[in-house]
Amino acid sequence: MAAVKTKPEDVTHWLPQPGPQTSLIRCPIKDIFYGGARGGGKTSGLLGHFLNHWARHGNKARGVLFRRTYPELEEVIDQAKAMFLIHGASYVGDKHQFTFPSGATLRLRHLDRDSDVDGYQGHQYNWIAFDELPNWPSPAPIDKIRACLRDAYGTPCFLLSSGNPGGVGHNWVKDRYIDAAEPGIPFEASVGDIKVWRVFIPSKLSDNKILMNNDPGYIQNLKLSGPDWLVKAWLDGDWNVSAGGFLSDVWSSDRHIIDDFKIPSHWRHWRAMDWGYKAPYSVGWYTQDYDGVIYRYRELYGYGGKPNVGSQETADQVARQIKQIEADEINKGVAFINCPADSSIWGDDGRGNTIHSLFLKEGVTWVKCRKGPRSRISGAQVVTSMLRNDRFKVFRSCRHFIRTVPSIPSDPKRLEDIDTDAEDHVFDEFRYSLVSRHALGKPPKAITNPKPGTFDYLLTEEQREKKSRYKRH
Repeated sequence: MAAVKTKPEDVTHWLPQPGPQTSLIRCPIKDIFYGGARGGGKTSGLLGHFLNHWARHGNKARGVLFRRTYPELEEVIDQAKAMFLIHGASYVGDKHQFTFPSGATLRLRHLDRDSDVDGYQGHQYNWIAFDELPNWPSPAPIDKIRACLRDAYGTPCFLLSSGNPGGVGHNWVKDRYIDAAEPGIPFEASVGDIKVWRVFIPSKLSDNKILMNNDPGYIQNLKLSGPDWLVKAWLDGDWNVSAGGFLSDVWSSDRHIIDDFKIPSHWRHWRAMDWGYKAPYSVGWYTQDYDGVIYRYRELYGYGGKPNVGSQETADQVARQIKQIEADEINKGVAFINCPADSSIWGDDGRGNTIHSLFLKEGVTWVKCRKGPRSRISGAQVVTSMLRNDRFKVFRSCRHFIRTVPSIPSDPKRLEDIDTDAEDHVFDEFRYSLVSRHALGKPPKAITNPKPGTFDYLLTEEQREKKSRYKRH
């Protein structure tokens, strides 16, 4: 998705207005994300936008608002009743639908899986909203439901959404709305061959004047709700941290992300891979210095243009890219040894073919990553230990690592593991890499070619032998 800073003519002088409802009501862009701090009035903002839509278009207003599950709609229903019933709307509980005197309707529905969208074939709405958008692990159902966003009478159509930082879909929401342009600045996004105008309107706690006036102690409650990173996400709407993220208490961008530098060829080198075709594959290149610090210095990611969508490259195509990427280092004497990969690539298709064999034909070798009972959880513990002890760094050029790993969410049912519904391919490859190396300790110091006749010179052969044994690992 490419953001274009040039604004269309009808929004050249548009600026977000204060307050959650007016900000959304005055925005002429048709794909609006309103998100950030907790308590910013996001749900009320969505409902207020529909009220304005009804006031402008009367009985032609047809809307549907989604949460991921029906129980999550309870709070939305309560807020909608408070805002809609005073305007003469009625609510039918078994249909989860508000009907206005003019005949306009707003349905409240759940949308859990991609397949749930199939039940909406033939539906037509000119207003569709998703409350708590980061709760969806993938944009697939959101994009699919757009087929229902149409109106044969020329009524303006809107796609709106809201949400806080964090959740299983944090990364794709951040990529689509927050990182694409400055807040409040409409941008043109390329989605395949289609151009879509979008805007991100930040939600701030200060926007919700009613809450601040009636409950001035709410800010203090937020500050007491957890660690600094969590408070920052909830209070400031900071999308660079993930509320509930698996690595939130050990990851630091200042400590763990470093500028690229030239790596000595005599350091230990290896690569790791998590395979994917429909979903992205991830290949990362690693090295270790003489203090035992591991660096991820290069990546190859099967990015299909959208988060969690694969490039659908075949194994031999990926293998040839790897060979090309490594050619210069190999010519300088670098050896990539004991490179772990997901054990699934050794799976037989029934005809004697494996993904691993396709790599092997191209001269790219792998070893099976260590798997066993609780291996995912123990591997995740290795990752957190290495980060906590500052024994891992990542080059700034590894953008997909930086985009997906620091904010990877925890599994809500097993907090000691990550949520595998998230875009976890880089994390898994990263985990394979660290597990394969963390127990080896520090490599031997480099030989400094001491002068003949000195004691250090007598140790040279021993040092050479140690280095040789080290490389064989």
